[in-house]
Order: sequence, then structure tokens, then C-alpha cells
Amino acid sequence: MISDFPHQQHAHCESGVTVNLLKHEGVTISEPMVFGLGAGLYFVHVPFIRVSGAPATGYRNWFMTIFKKSIRRLGGRTNSHQFSSVDAGMEKMDRLLEQGKPVGMVGNVYYLDYLPEIYRFHFTGHNLVVYTEKDGAYEVSDPLLEDVSSISAEKLKAARFSPIFPRTRGRLYYIEDVGHATVTPAGVIESINEVCYNMVVPPIPWIGCRGIQTLAKRIARYPRQYPEKDIVRYLSNIVQMQEVIGTGGAASVLCTLPSSRKQRKDSTIRLYLQCRPD
Repeated sequence: MISDFPHQQHAHCESGVTVNLLKHEGVTISEPMVFGLGAGLYFVHVPFIRVSGAPATGYRNWFMTIFKKSIRRLGGRTNSHQFSSVDAGMEKMDRLLEQGKPVGMVGNVYYLDYLPEIYRFHFTGHNLVVYTEKDGAYEVSDPLLEDVSSISAEKLKAARFSPIFPRTRGRLYYIEDVGHATVTPAGVIESINEVCYNMVVPPIPWIGCRGIQTLAKRIARYPRQYPEKDIVRYLSNIVQMQEVIGTGGAASVLCTLPSSRKQRKDSTIRLYLQCRPD
């Protein structure tokens, strides 16, 4: 078991987890560099797929993309697992912890009861590190927070094996070997080329810059297509995915919003009326 994990607060969850796992292996690298090497800049809007009742909008690539690609471009190797049963997933995690291996994992924010309530909604793409078991609970390094936290086994199971789409099936990951752990010009150029391709080249209208244009056009049509309650839910989801998840820390802005549900709804409508095209 690990008694002293090098926890540090970061701006984004997956890149923050990657930095902390590398630091545990003796490699110091900045979060912006990890984010860049992992080709973290991304956009997708898929209106025919619903997440939490709203059209899917994302500002990051798929689970573990930043982790895997940044480690590979540093010359290292990673490993990851998904599980068909809760017991198998917990047993694998416990075995890795006994070997002194901190484990990154993806889970549903809603069940992470150590987080402030404002962060807790059904989103299954949050990354964190579990590094030891203590008194029947697990010690967690969550890069959103300044200090380490603790979570019960039951809550951790619920977060890892949440039935909410997209299901993570207990997904966990870890570093096998850090390799030369050196940032190379070739790795940087490869990352830049990948981001440029993802944002500019894709021919489908849901990804990259075309995806942003698709979303903007759809928002302009919302008043003609949907009732007011759906507009509020869809706009709130876009803001939530961007400010809480996509920009890593801008969620503090949400703390200034009115507290009651009706006031938040009115504020969202006013914001939409001010920003919509004439």
C-alpha cells in the first residue's frame, strides 16, 4: 500500500491524474504539457445521442485518450481494464493497490460524496486516483480538490459501475513503465497534427470546428423546435459540460448563479435571449 501519494490540484481531471501518476513514478511534467501531448483539445456535438436527457456535447476526447497518448509520446507504456462484474473490478483494484500501484479510474461524479454538491450530477467521465485502502475506505487523489479525500467502498463501486450512459464498466488504468519520460519534438509535432486534424479536417458535421458550427445553428433553431423547458435543459447541459467539465475550473462561475431552480431557469432564458442571433 502507498502511504504518501504526491497529490496536487490541477485544472482538468484526466490530465491532472496523469501528472500525479507520473510524479509518483518520479517524473515531473507540467499539466499543460500532458494536456498537449495527449491532444486534449477536442469538440463533439452529436444531437441524435442523448446524455442526461440532452443532446451529447463534449469538449474532450474519449475516456483515457489524454492519459494513453501522453504516456506513449513520453516513451512509456500503460495498461487498462474493464470488467463484467463489480467484484472482479474491485478485486483487480485491490491487487494493484497491494502491489503499491496507484490506480487511475473513471467514474460517475454523482456518487463521489467527497465533492461539493455543485459538482455532483450524473456524468460518468470523471477521472481520479485511488492509492490506498484505510479503515474500510479508500484514499482518493482527485485533481479537482486541494487535498486528498476518502470514499467508502460502496460509493466507489457505485461511481465505477454506474448504469448511466456512457457506461464505464469499472474502467481503471495505470502506468506500466515510464520509459525515457522525455518530451521530444516528434511527440509534440504528432500531438499538434492530431489536434489540427480533429478540429479542422473531419468531414462529418459533429466534430471539431464543424461541430461547433452545427451546435450554433441548432441553438438558433431551438425556439421553433422545442418547448421552453427543453430549451432550458439543453442550454444548461451545454454550459455544464463546458464550464464544469470542459474548461477545468470555470465551474466557480456557477457559484454566482441564483440558488432557486426558478431563478436559474429565468437566468438561462435571459442569457439565451441576449446571445441568440437576430
